[in-house]
Amino acid sequence: MPPLMTADRIKKIIVIACSSVFSFAAISQNTNADSLKNLLDKTSVDTVRVFLLYKISDEYSLAAPDTAMQFARQALKLAQEASFKKGEARSLTRIGNILASTGDFPKALETHLTSLEISENIDDQVGIAATYNNIARVYTEQGTDDDYKNAIRYYMKTKEIFELQRDSLNLCIVLLNIGDNYEKMDQLDSALYFQKQAYNIAVRIKDVDYIGAILVNLGYIHFKKGNTDSAFRDFRAGLPYLLAIEDNQSLADTWFSLSKCFEKTGRIDSSIFYAKKSMEFGIKGSYQVAVLNAATLLSKIYESIKKFDSAFEYNKIARAADNSIFDKEKTAQ
Repeated sequence: MPPLMTADRIKKIIVIACSSVFSFAAISQNTNADSLKNLLDKTSVDTVRVFLLYKISDEYSLAAPDTAMQFARQALKLAQEASFKKGEARSLTRIGNILASTGDFPKALETHLTSLEISENIDDQVGIAATYNNIARVYTEQGTDDDYKNAIRYYMKTKEIFELQRDSLNLCIVLLNIGDNYEKMDQLDSALYFQKQAYNIAVRIKDVDYIGAILVNLGYIHFKKGNTDSAFRDFRAGLPYLLAIEDNQSLADTWFSLSKCFEKTGRIDSSIFYAKKSMEFGIKGSYQVAVLNAATLLSKIYESIKKFDSAFEYNKIARAADNSIFDKEKTAQ
């Protein structure tokens, strides 16, 4: 059995899905998916159907990853049958993102590398940049300093392409992700620099979806610097944005970060409350890393207040989540 993953590596890494980014309000999620399904029923053109299938996958990616995977695999199958290489690469990108979000990192990396090879063969610069970003995301989730350095290397390649294309939205995402990796390596001044660059772009282009993720990352940087008041402010400012797009994984991360803040300030009841919310949203989003982090923290807190039965139960949950992640890694080897 591998050691438990560290509980502080949980900020949101944003994925790029080539032709679209996950930016739909939760209130319209089902409406968007239904509209796309209606369009799918009305066309027989294979390339259009591939596009619609992976767009439907995007609609479900945050709240229902299993459903998202079904549509992404349908898109991939049709793209391969139609010899539609761009559609094949972009379907693989979705599949890789979903695999990573559910903790299957080796298979996610393999899938993204396949997508990258196809995009390079057809000189699809947007696809190449998106896949660089998503490969970097997988490295980030592995959680070692070498992985973070590899992630930044791929993110810098992505940044260069989007700067040349003057693609402000995706540049914002990449800057956010670079800042996140510097934070994980405790290079906090560099982390703040890139997060603030991302925030300024998000505000300028009025992209409310990513403002939430950036605020959460800024909050965690302030937390690590010992500025708990600033951390609370940023976490709470980011929550409404994440709730609006029903981003269960980012919400799980944010609840966990709030729990850590409350633990640090000695407000144990509040820390327990938010750790449980984090675990709830981790389960809802099939996000085993969040379940592991929250259950580990809850076990630690309950042990510290001598509620040993509860500590034991949450330790079991943490071990189960850790085994789930390890089993996926072992299966992919």
